[in-house]
Amino acid sequence: MLYQNALQLNVYPLASVVKVGDTIPDIEEGLNAGTWVVAVTQSGNELGMVAAEVAALSEDELAARLTPIEVRFQQAGAHYIVRTVVDLPPVLDDIETRLRSGEQP
Repeated sequence: MLYQNALQLNVYPLASVVKVGDTIPDIEEGLNAGTWVVAVTQSGNELGMVAAEVAALSEDELAARLTPIEVRFQQAGAHYIVRTVVDLPPVLDDIETRLRSGEQP
């Protein structure tokens, strides 16, 4: 799917693409395609909770639930891990800086 989207959007090189996902297969897809990978924990499938359920948790309980997800995503190779897509802008800025300095995913 990632390759098809890049072709249709005429995006090249794939090293300039950021794959944002919330599952291990998402991370694997991005890594296999040669893109940057950002994994989303809190608002994603791995946690499997709607916003109201998350809001009802204490910060300690939420952290306890997110930590194993973060560990799995890190072990899967995600370049960045964020809680929600609201956290993406500074990550995208960092990726842009890394690209300008010649770094590849």
